[in-house]
Amino acid sequence: MEYFFRQLLLRDGGAYVLNGTKPAALGDFGPPSLREVPFFGWRFFRTNSLLKKGCETWKKYQHLFPHGNYTILCLEDQKSNGCHIALINNKQFICIIEENIEDFRAVLGSKMSASSLLEGLAKKEQTLYQLLQDHSGLLGIILGYGKHNASLFYQRALIENQINTCQFAPKKFDLIEAKFNALNVKLQPVNQTKPSKLLFALSPAFIFDPHHPETQKLLTQYTRQKKEFTTAYGRGNFLETTLRNLQG
Repeated sequence: MEYFFRQLLLRDGGAYVLNGTKPAALGDFGPPSLREVPFFGWRFFRTNSLLKKGCETWKKYQHLFPHGNYTILCLEDQKSNGCHIALINNKQFICIIEENIEDFRAVLGSKMSASSLLEGLAKKEQTLYQLLQDHSGLLGIILGYGKHNASLFYQRALIENQINTCQFAPKKFDLIEAKFNALNVKLQPVNQTKPSKLLFALSPAFIFDPHHPETQKLLTQYTRQKKEFTTAYGRGNFLETTLRNLQG
């Protein structure tokens, strides 16, 4: 179970959800096929096996660790033998949706609410992707990437789709490609540094517009929280500290 939480918190951004400002973190995994093993390596195969066991262990014993302020979703995919994992900070989740409620209702319907979306997750019947109808813009907002950055990412995804459908119309393709390149100039990836004794968790991985005030605010918040997490986890056992924070 410790391996499960280390992956979720240190690699998938869950550290910034647990007592932080990030509304949610996601971790999807599935073992490679036998054909893919030579490419990915047996270490990758073993990692996914450990994650699956950790997920199963958490589901078995989670009732012993009340975590009312958080929702932890572990949905197994029987077809792929993989799993969809989500760590939700319930308060931050509801706040970010209410702040952008019109954007969510434009896609999910006028009757949706933040609480109904959270209840949908708690039922453990659908993934966050499914509840959001695979809308990458809404997902980006919930993952704490900022409305501006999420919107740019969504626009780029739409343009990529247009490029794929207009490859045999040269003039139209050139116009669409120009829009795509203009967005790419704006968007930059987070420079993630590998965890060490001084850096507790990887920074949340997303692409952003570095010149937008919202981005500057987010990067400042995540940098401060990384230091706080490093200090807090330097005082005791990783799993014990995590379970205690979940219950707090």
